[in-house]
Amino acid sequence: MSYEKFEGFFFEADEDKSGQIDIDELIKRLRRGGYKGTTEQIKRAFGEADTSGDGLISFEEYMTAMGFKLKLKHKGVALWRCLDEFDKERNWQIEYQSLPGIFFTSVKKYFTHDEMEKMIEVGDKVKNRSNMIDMAEYLRELAKLKIIELDDIPFPQAEVMEVVTSATTAGVGAAPSRKPAAKPAAKPSSKPKKKGSGPTESAAARAANNMSSHAAWLVIRNNSSFLIKRNGASFTREPNNLKNRNSFRYNGLIHRQTVGVEPAKDGKGVVLLTKNSKGFQKPSKSFNRVELKKGARRTMNTIRKTLSGGRYRKELTMDAMRRASAILKSQQPRVTKQTRQKKK
Repeated sequence: MSYEKFEGFFFEADEDKSGQIDIDELIKRLRRGGYKGTTEQIKRAFGEADTSGDGLISFEEYMTAMGFKLKLKHKGVALWRCLDEFDKERNWQIEYQSLPGIFFTSVKKYFTHDEMEKMIEVGDKVKNRSNMIDMAEYLRELAKLKIIELDDIPFPQAEVMEVVTSATTAGVGAAPSRKPAAKPAAKPSSKPKKKGSGPTESAAARAANNMSSHAAWLVIRNNSSFLIKRNGASFTREPNNLKNRNSFRYNGLIHRQTVGVEPAKDGKGVVLLTKNSKGFQKPSKSFNRVELKKGARRTMNTIRKTLSGGRYRKELTMDAMRRASAILKSQQPRVTKQTRQKKK
């Protein structure tokens, strides 16, 4: 199949037009096309393509998994998405120091090493005295070098206003204005503001929840209160880290889907913790806790069915079962063997 056919398949599967597909959309599209493979095979392929581990496949992840090199316009969109995650003030400006982290973690699978070196050189060229990079100018410079194309990148309104003003004033010789038309002043409202109006805590929590797992990992990988460094190895005590390793794959704070297994408080059985995606406004209620005390075999079956049905990564399911097995084994009473004294 050609690049265009795989591209068409993805956008047919993306029913909500979000630019990403989940496992249900993929299964539905494959079945509609006559695919007769098992659901487990589809889930396995989905997990391999979902390199970010967020339970969704972007177009760039999909085409890379299919073995294609992205077209220049799709490279442009992929780069813009990664840069946008580091635009803290939402003003289309990023710090120059963040470029290496972006390139060698988020977008390295879409660009060659030589291309990334050129992109860093361009960033050094366009940065201002405050070491800030204007994203629009940066992307245009990369397009001149034929590294990306700008077709599908949603530039800010100010950029659109500049182009329109230039086109309309070219005939009369007027200088194009770089500033959009000022909005009329809002009329003062006679109604008193309600208490707590303005940006709410839930809005801030929602913004934090939408942060890319890669961006969050760059922030906390060396700056976490849970870190334990001994003998050259890095471990962590964070919740929902099944192996207590300080790694992107097993981190229990940055992913939308996390799993935890803890011993029950009474020392009998285990507690399975899964993340509730709808409870991020209230951290204390953001996890589902289920106590499992019906024997080792039933506990293992419950963990496997819960995580498989919830479309969790396969390695998380196996690690959760291993951790539960170790906890249950440690809770078994130890029988001390009485040894006979040797006859004198």
